[in-house]
Amino acid sequence: PNGLVVVDENLTIQLMNKSMCHILGIPNANYAIGNCVTTLLDSEDYARALNGEKIVGKTCYVADCNKYLEETIVYDSVYHIIIAIYKDITKHVIEAKKHEETLKKSIDIANKVVTKNMMTVQEIASLLGESAAETKVALTSLKDTLKDENK
Repeated sequence: PNGLVVVDENLTIQLMNKSMCHILGIPNANYAIGNCVTTLLDSEDYARALNGEKIVGKTCYVADCNKYLEETIVYDSVYHIIIAIYKDITKHVIEAKKHEETLKKSIDIANKVVTKNMMTVQEIASLLGESAAETKVALTSLKDTLKDENK
């Protein structure tokens, strides 16, 4: 379930549901109600909402509880409150980061294989070049010897 926080225009927490308490790791809403939202969350987006901006689906990180949250924050000018809805997306973000790391490692391995193969190809080309040069010298020498014998 989504977490819900309601604050007044002074950014004082008026309401917090059980899901939000669970997300933030606090025992119950009484620990938060009456306190400034800045004691638990970044207030920058609340201030932007208070100025009329709608924050929808923004990812934020809450260091105190080590969680990534997707937030939607809107200001209700009729009731003079800011309503914030949070969804815990920590698992998704961590999986995405692991996937990105795996992808980077795979790319690094592929680059190393390509580099090693290119070095091998260059070595083979060098050996073939040397062999071709030696063959040319030997055949030219043989040809010259045969010419001299024919004379």
